[in-house]
Amino acid sequence: MTTSYHSLPKLWKQLFLLGRFVLMSIFLIGGAFFSFSVLFPPQSFFFDFHNSKAQNNTLVRPRNLAGESRDNGRIAQQETLVVNASAFGEYSTLDIFLTGEDDAEPLTNGAVSVRRSQQAFFYPEGDPAPFPDGSLLREGERFYHVAPNGTLKQFPSEDAVRNIGYDPSTFLPVSPEDIRFQRNGGTISSASNVPPEGAFIRSDGTYYRWNNGKLIPFVSPAAFLARFPDSWALPKDISFVNERALSDEWIGFPSGSALAWGNGAFLMDGKIPRAILGVDIFLSLGYSWKDVVSVSDEEISLEQKGKPVDFGTPHPNETVFLDTKENTYYLVLEGKKREIRSEKIRTLWLGNRDPIPVSSNSLTSTASCQLLEDISPFSSYALSCSIPIESLDSLPGDTYEIAVSLPKETNIRRMDASFKTTVNQNNLFLRLSQLKNRALSRYLPTP
Repeated sequence: MTTSYHSLPKLWKQLFLLGRFVLMSIFLIGGAFFSFSVLFPPQSFFFDFHNSKAQNNTLVRPRNLAGESRDNGRIAQQETLVVNASAFGEYSTLDIFLTGEDDAEPLTNGAVSVRRSQQAFFYPEGDPAPFPDGSLLREGERFYHVAPNGTLKQFPSEDAVRNIGYDPSTFLPVSPEDIRFQRNGGTISSASNVPPEGAFIRSDGTYYRWNNGKLIPFVSPAAFLARFPDSWALPKDISFVNERALSDEWIGFPSGSALAWGNGAFLMDGKIPRAILGVDIFLSLGYSWKDVVSVSDEEISLEQKGKPVDFGTPHPNETVFLDTKENTYYLVLEGKKREIRSEKIRTLWLGNRDPIPVSSNSLTSTASCQLLEDISPFSSYALSCSIPIESLDSLPGDTYEIAVSLPKETNIRRMDASFKTTVNQNNLFLRLSQLKNRALSRYLPTP
């Protein structure tokens, strides 16, 4: 039996080839768009002032320049609305879109400026940083202990220091300038068997803090030594511990410590360990792999784990920033950044960690645009503009502080912000390099 083959008529053959070309073109164009969407993904943020408590609002902390909340969208005349957005990576433009309430006074213009840094570096500046509680200091012939309330308490004499059990030679030598901003706390009792309030104790391989008549144990020697020298702990025999009340609390690693446990990394926020959600977040916050400390189940399980660390999470209390432009150090403490004016203060707050790099250029370098009328079918008015932000790429940090200045009193319904990258050869090579570095990064350091 023979099989005969018939060629397609010329018209059908042409249609077939045309169809194949069209399908191939669609495939290639679709693949190109998909590749660009992967390599140059936009990041969009918004805040719905009708639902200010909604968890899905991604622009954070609407406020005025004085820090007063404006999450109701009501903006006074000549007032500036400030929000934060945290976006990892480098972007070319930031598109801003505002819509007003139906009963709001219509606006036809406004201005937007944007800065970039670590979120906590935008905090207002407070008083100079003090020595951490528990520090033992010597200034000339005077000996001091920093009490739990931060005050500087003086020992009556060098003999009193020895009678309590300290070695005077282990006290940190300081200058009057070093302790200038430490509040005076009076004199310490010279009773030989009573450690000063907040003193450190070492007994049978365990470290304690003496507080309110109780011994509070550190979870491990590493947790104590992460900040303080061994010589600052009073050596006591086990009978001293047995004769005193033991607290149910434990003291873990210092706030701001990066810890490795299991298959993840954690950031200590006060007493609470918080899981860091990925390599990009770890790197965007400025942490160094060599500062990550491997810990045991016991060392990380003192407290229930807190909310995970994501983009936009501010650095916790006791974080040390280094302004690489001015070579100035700052301590993050209670919503303020406090300049560290002494190398000895800095050494104690840092312990074995590196500071987080920032730049004071972030506070003065801005990109801006003028808001103009736009069209919105759902609002009485709409304003928009596009800001070129490539000039901010060299600044460290993942947080953009967006400031919107409006000329008249108004009510804002919604604010949208979209980060976009221009597709060109330079940005393509940069993005491929970033993906390569991310692939080579290890989430946990090699032990």
